Amino acid sequence: MLHALSLLVCNTGNDPTFKTSSIIDVTFSSPGLAGRVSDWVVLDAESLRDHHYVQFNIRTDQDSASISVPPTFKWKFNHKKLDEAQCN
Repeated sequence: MLHALSLLVCNTGNDPTFKTSSIIDVTFSSPGLAGRVSDWVVLDAESLRDHHYVQFNIRTDQDSASISVPPTFKWKFNHKKLDEAQCN
């Protein structure tokens, strides 16, 4: 399917993207965008998840500047499942 869609892998290096030694998170791009993707890296920051953050830059045509999007995570809590006895 990747070949049929002409998708290319942007991952570089051998750093695992999962808490074990697996590289299961893959960044794909179209052939037209692949040349604009740079500085693909697995971050060493704590994500509080099983997966590590991935960061990369995409060069734009407008000003040839790189745009870096910092990792974000919006926490959602289900207060209905809260066991208050375990919070003390």
